[in-house]
Amino acid sequence: MSDTMSATPTLWQTLGAREQRVVIGGACVALALLLGKALVLPYARAWNEREALIDQRRRQVASLEALVRDGPTLRAAAMDAERALAGAPQRVLTAPTTALAATGAQSLLQEYADRSRVTVTRLDVAAGMDSSAADGTVRRLPITMIGTTDIYGVAELLGQLARGPRAVSVEQLTVQANPALRGAPDVLQVTLALSAPWVVTP
Repeated sequence: MSDTMSATPTLWQTLGAREQRVVIGGACVALALLLGKALVLPYARAWNEREALIDQRRRQVASLEALVRDGPTLRAAAMDAERALAGAPQRVLTAPTTALAATGAQSLLQEYADRSRVTVTRLDVAAGMDSSAADGTVRRLPITMIGTTDIYGVAELLGQLARGPRAVSVEQLTVQANPALRGAPDVLQVTLALSAPWVVTP
């Protein structure tokens, strides 16, 4: 039995020399493909990513160089726009409802206060009126603003109200030493009664 099994030729032995060369060649091609996938493809991917990063950096450098080159022109344009805005007439607030007009007025006055280094402790805008008036109707928002600052902050806040892009009139101004800060004589409490016109829009 063992002699019969040992005498049985294997599949490789049954192939002719030409077929064996074809099999060996195919195995070499398959091995080369596997090696290429394992070694060459990751290298190519890393190379492409590196080239993409270099291209991105080049574009960023070009943008920065353009900003530096055009810096004087941009600054001049910004100054021209600022001068045009400062010289433009003040405009009234516009909103479809009183509540939205009040919100806009609050944001505007808080911005003025921040620029003037005024700490706002109270900012009330009367927004209880119905805004069912026709489009284009001019109304006024009564505003009460209380804050703490020094004399320079008061002057700056009044300047912001006078020069700002939106019309806000000062109806009453009260400045007094803050009783809660008696140890800081330069800290003042400022109370303003303001009025902001606004136009009903669609």
